[in-house]
Amino acid sequence: MFRPGNLTGRLLVLSTVLVVSFLGTNILANRTTEYPAPGIRSLMSLITIGCIVCYLRNRNKYVQAFVVLSAVPIAILVNSLRVFFTGVFIDLGYVRIADGFYHTFSGWLVFLGGFLLMVSISWFGEMIENRRTANPRPS
Repeated sequence: MFRPGNLTGRLLVLSTVLVVSFLGTNILANRTTEYPAPGIRSLMSLITIGCIVCYLRNRNKYVQAFVVLSAVPIAILVNSLRVFFTGVFIDLGYVRIADGFYHTFSGWLVFLGGFLLMVSISWFGEMIENRRTANPRPS
């Protein structure tokens, strides 16, 4: 059962509010929500992937912390986009896309997008760190 008190429930509500405020329609009006979206539950997976990416790529502790902590806004962003596009398709009359294979596949695409964002943030942090160590500040 959907409980707004848990973290994934709160993130689902945030994503839905963003869609409702942008589209002006309630995408959940004709549906019952039993569980939060699997994409939002991927937050822990993104944090784990962030830790693995940092272990393999980054040596600076500040960059590592930034990459791991960026998993939260990345999860909110990519899942808000997923809910938004699901709402757009429902609003256009493509209700079939909101369920079944398409919904699951969009969850995997969203997770892949989140993973690519995590890797790009890690790469950018590594690039900044390499530039900083190559040109140290004069004392």
